[in-house]
Formats: sequence, structure tokens, C-alpha cells
Amino acid sequence: MTHLPLIDLYPISDSPPDERERLYHEAALKNNWPTRPLRVQQTVRNARDFVLHTLGHYVGSGVVNEFRRQLQVHPQLRQAKAAMPYLKDSAPLKEYQRASGKFTADTLNTEVRHFGRFIAPGQVLFHGGSCRPSEVATFVTNKPLSTSLCPQIAAWHAYNDLLPAPNPAPAIWILSAPYGNRKAVVYRKGGAGMEHEQEVLIEAGSTISPTRCFNVRTASANVLVIEASLS
Repeated sequence: MTHLPLIDLYPISDSPPDERERLYHEAALKNNWPTRPLRVQQTVRNARDFVLHTLGHYVGSGVVNEFRRQLQVHPQLRQAKAAMPYLKDSAPLKEYQRASGKFTADTLNTEVRHFGRFIAPGQVLFHGGSCRPSEVATFVTNKPLSTSLCPQIAAWHAYNDLLPAPNPAPAIWILSAPYGNRKAVVYRKGGAGMEHEQEVLIEAGSTISPTRCFNVRTASANVLVIEASLS
């Protein structure tokens, strides 16, 4: 297997309101209890929809929960990850995640190229960080790029990119890889509850070419969403 499996789970829906939710809502209306409108089943049909949904339902999204459930049982992804190294065994990756002064981009990039497989053509990934509209431009990565299969993780990194300070320019990249010509590693975390990020670490030298960007106003920030190709 030279390529990672294509992860394309759309459309993704949460569960419809169950009988308990409906009965409670009816009782609240009948007794004049404080209540919200009955929850409506949500469906996302593509990566852009998923980002917009995530920004609007950052906490407690049934769609995100369903996406994660499907990832955990995805047979091809599990098979691909079984051939990948454990995070605990990667000294350069741990230094990278800690933003340590010991971090060497070349060492980590060598590891990604050694253990990695090519991203599947057509794969869409998400990256969160900082970017202003005036800074949107094509660039080539000079170190491995951390991305995720889940936009909620990208949103977290966008909001918290400059911790402990707030991020004045949160941004989420929707990265489409049309050619499958870049290598990436999906490290195994090796601990219960640690697989949620579904991180995909892409080798340096990747070209990011923006095709569209737009702003999304959330309760806490104005988030720049950038759609781009990755090659």
C-alpha cells in the first residue's frame, strides 16, 4: 500500500431527535417551562459545510461525534495506522509539538518521508492557525505541516494558536490534495482517548495554493476560512 486510504465520509448526519427529546419538548411547551426549539437533525455534505457547521456548533456537535465514530471503525484507516510509528517513539515529533528549541525540521521531515505514505488523491484535510486576509498567498512549507481529518481540531488550533494570548487572526485552511504526491504520517497515539485529533503530518516542501477565502463570524471571533490545494 503506497497511499493512505481516501477518507470521504460525506454526507454525515447526527441522529434525529429521539422520543425522549420530543416528549420533554412537548411537556415544556405545555407547562410553560423555559425551553429551546426542538433540535433538528443536522447533515454536512462536504468539507466546507463541515467547517461552517463546526464553527456554529463548536461544543456538543452530534455530527462531529458521528464523524469520529466512523473514523474509529474505518477498516482501511486502521490498517494504515497499524503500519505507522507510535508518537511516543518519535523524539523529533514530541519536540515539534512542544515547540522546543531542540526541534529540527529536517530530522522530523526525514522521519515523515521514511514512515509516511502518499496522501490519497482527492483527500481533504484541515489546518488551524493564524492568518489575515492580506496574508493569503501561495507558499511552500519549510517544515512538516500538522493537519487533521477533523475540522473541530483545526478550529481549536485556530482559536488557541497564540496561547496564552487570544489569537487576533484565527484561520482554518481546507486543504484539498488532488494529486496524491505528498507523503504524510498518521502517528499512533497509543493511549485511550488520545486518538481524537486524527493528526496527519505532511512532509515539508508542499505547495499550498489558496483558491478562495471568506470570513465567518462566531460568538468569540472572526474566523478566516481559506480553501486551498495542496501539492
